[in-house]
Formats: sequence, C-alpha cells, structure tokens
Amino acid sequence: MVLGLYYMTKPLRSTPEMKIKGEGLSFYSAEEVEIAYNEKAVDLNAAIKVKTIVREGEQLVPKLIETTVGRVLFNQVVPEQVGFVNQVLTKKSLRTVIGDVLKLTDFPTTAKFLDDMKTLGYMNAFKGGLSFSLGDILIPEVKKTMIDERVLQEGRLSKTQLYLTSVKVFPSLSTLSLPTGREKVLRIRH
Repeated sequence: MVLGLYYMTKPLRSTPEMKIKGEGLSFYSAEEVEIAYNEKAVDLNAAIKVKTIVREGEQLVPKLIETTVGRVLFNQVVPEQVGFVNQVLTKKSLRTVIGDVLKLTDFPTTAKFLDDMKTLGYMNAFKGGLSFSLGDILIPEVKKTMIDERVLQEGRLSKTQLYLTSVKVFPSLSTLSLPTGREKVLRIRH
C-alpha cells in the first residue's frame, strides 16, 4: 500500500529519453486533472499546477500550487478539513498525514480516509506493477549464527521455546545485520 502511494505521489521530470505527458500544464480544479488523467492526456507523475484549497495555519485558502497528478488523485480521498496534502508519501509522512486527519476530523471520517487510502495505495501498486517476493529479500548468512548465539545464551530450550525466543530475538538482530546485508547487495550489483 505504502509503495503504491509513494509511486503515485513521486514527481518525474522529462528527460531526452523519457517525456512526461502533461508536464507543466495548469488546471482550474482537481476534476479537470482527473478528466485529463482518465483521457490519458497527462501521466500520473507529471508535475503540474492546479488551483486547490490549502491549509495555512488554521484557515483553508484557495491557491494555485505546483504538485503532481498523483497527488491530486490522492487528495480526492483526503477530507476537505485537512486541506491539500502536497508531498511524496512515505511511511513516515503517512503517519503525519493520518495524525493530521485524526486531529482535524472525527473517528468515522478518519476510518473512511484510511480505508480509501488503503484501496488507492494497493490499486496503484498493482497498476505500477510494483511487487516483491520473499526471494527478493536477502538474509545474510551471519544472521542465523547471530540468532543461534543469542538463543544459546538463553540456555537449553524446547523446540517451541526456541521458536518463540528466535521470534523475540530476530527483530533486535535486524539492525545489527544491516551493514552485512548492504555489503551483500553491493557485491551482487558489481
């Protein structure tokens, strides 16, 4: 879901090899942007200008802003009280957006927003062909050794206890093995 939201809100600029359709266009409203997108006149990641309602302090004011088509489409599920969310959506920024929605609206509105956001995120991850499999995840060989060493420190355990301890220990080892994982990825790339 987060990957789909990131994909749809990240701006792309035209290069000699790749032209972004609709880049630099200006629109009077979000509805015009949606029509242009549905008619394939603009790309999802095109940088555009659109007149919309933004939050400035405690007030909502109409403004012409620079944004992307994807951000305009995302904001169609954002409650009006929040104003226009004009940023690349990452895991961290989504926490802030959800907190703002909760602070400025009520629980039923926030719940609907979360449901709509989830649907939009998965839909765009699917459209963008974004996925990964367990085979894409690299687990360093030293991770098993690190888990075994930590579990041995706990003493003799039954298989169930060993499993539960491994599950408890594994997250704390994730940060320890990061450099090893990065080194392995770098070796594969070169």
